[in-house]
Amino acid sequence: MGEPVRRLRFRQIASIAVAILTVAAALGAMQSSSESPTPRLLSPANETVFSGNLENFSLSASFMAGLQGVDGGMEEAEDNIYNNTDNTLEGIWIWCRYYRATGDNVYFPNVLSAWNYSMNNTAWTEWDSGRVYSSAWALLAEREYRMAYGLTDMMWYANQSATYIISRNGWEEPVLPFDDIAKRHIMGWGAGALYKWATQLGNTSAAQSAVNIGDLLRIAIEGDTSLLNNESWALAGGASFWGVATTYLAENPNASWIDTYAPLMKIVVPDPGSGPGRSQNGWEAWYALGWWAAFNSTGNQTYLGHYQNITDRLITRDGDRDGGVPTNVGDPDDGDESWVTAYRAYFCLRQGIPIYDHRPPGPPEIVSIEVTDTANVTLNWNLSSDDGAGTGDVYAYEILSSEIFNVSGAGYQLLSTVGNGTSSFVHTGGGSDKKTHFYFVAARDFEDFTSKSEQAVKFSRDLTLGPNLVSIPLLGGDVPIADALAGVSYDTVRAYGGPAGRPWLLHSPGREYGDLTALNSSMAIWINVTAPSEIIMTGLVPHTTTIVFETGWNLVGFTSFAADFSVSSLKSQIPVLRVEGFSGTDVPHHLRVLADADLFSAGNGYWVRADADGIVTIVS
Repeated sequence: MGEPVRRLRFRQIASIAVAILTVAAALGAMQSSSESPTPRLLSPANETVFSGNLENFSLSASFMAGLQGVDGGMEEAEDNIYNNTDNTLEGIWIWCRYYRATGDNVYFPNVLSAWNYSMNNTAWTEWDSGRVYSSAWALLAEREYRMAYGLTDMMWYANQSATYIISRNGWEEPVLPFDDIAKRHIMGWGAGALYKWATQLGNTSAAQSAVNIGDLLRIAIEGDTSLLNNESWALAGGASFWGVATTYLAENPNASWIDTYAPLMKIVVPDPGSGPGRSQNGWEAWYALGWWAAFNSTGNQTYLGHYQNITDRLITRDGDRDGGVPTNVGDPDDGDESWVTAYRAYFCLRQGIPIYDHRPPGPPEIVSIEVTDTANVTLNWNLSSDDGAGTGDVYAYEILSSEIFNVSGAGYQLLSTVGNGTSSFVHTGGGSDKKTHFYFVAARDFEDFTSKSEQAVKFSRDLTLGPNLVSIPLLGGDVPIADALAGVSYDTVRAYGGPAGRPWLLHSPGREYGDLTALNSSMAIWINVTAPSEIIMTGLVPHTTTIVFETGWNLVGFTSFAADFSVSSLKSQIPVLRVEGFSGTDVPHHLRVLADADLFSAGNGYWVRADADGIVTIVS
């Protein structure tokens, strides 16, 4: 954006080798607009004041896209196809902020194309729109791009822009056609952009340089207060005020300085008439930025009122509602300017628009699952890292459940929703219904992104009168039999020691003899039940289950919840001659031979005759 004159200009092209493949790969990895979530917008405290900002900002993003040339550069205006780097960088900022505000990724190709143009026409070699000025836009564009997409491929561009601003101490080169008033305003713009970029990165050296430039500008304003109500080129006094407030006063708060000098800024710019060098709408946008800085520094509602007064006027000056704004009041609607539109979007409309990071929230962590009051299942979890003031936008936790296992939770039903800050849930009746229940706790944020916890389970295994061949999932290491079989009525428990050990181990309650004292999840046991009973266990679903086989007969427990592990799956890992499973009706041994298509299931025990030693790992 140069001086708003309708004349042809020529540009010095700086050729730069670009690693465009990295950016193209990023494009392929990004969500398409059709895949992007529909965001739930937060309600900021000033929602009623800024209720129309997002709508108008969205129109401006569309308007800017319509002015982008085939080379990626941004045209000056609807009636002026001359391209500028500063205008192009402004477009990058708007499209990235649009994505952060809506989740709609439709303008990502525009962003990449604009960066390509900007790399071939660098900010620090801009000859007519200001090199400090354009470099400041480069810092804000790269910052927004990185925050929106998590990409750092343009950091080199920002580093070069920051280096240029610092090397010039914020002062435009003499060869550029600006008077000292314009250079002071550009200094404020450059210092503020440098400070925002540097502090977000934690670059203390660059941030201090920005503060030093802001201090020089503060001294200049105190020596000549007319800077705050004067306009030159496309900038106005609000740029100088914003630069000081955003840098020096950010490190050295001084409300009395704000209250002394802010009232010197204009609220209304008198109509300067049409023609070169007159930018009423652009100038008023700069003053709006200055008033916002004054409000942001002090909380003074009068300053906020001045800011909103200008913003409301600039919204109405989009006469044809295409998102663009002309240079001056009364200019035709078919001559809207890209740079004035960018001013309105950045200085005015962006305030009050909620911003998201477009990443799923941190998952909650289940810390316990247990049967309580003999009838209910209680889940307790640690909150998502994005739940809480200043940490994120989680607004609810969803309890997902199913009686049929799926590793990812596909098909699980929404059992209940609880609010943010809640870290427990009681599934009423889930502990006494003689069913197995699988659970996820999912954190949901205002963009409708979700993150699930680890999967938990309340396992139930019904036991009938007489012999039962079972295993007990979720035991982990050795657990005393009395604890492992709590609530079960039985008179004997037998386990097979295997070919290399004692053939049989026995436990009989109340009797002195017996060498079976503890159980673990890898074991299968024959238990003689004396009254209908139920084994209930709770815990996290294991990701993997490992079973060790010795040559010969093995009596093993199956504790994996994998729903598709069959006899043929087992045979694919080790040589197996025969597999037998429990049958309540096949007397006298209560066993049946399993076919290759038969599935293993958690909580059952199996006889497996292996033809070699081996280890089988099952992934749930």
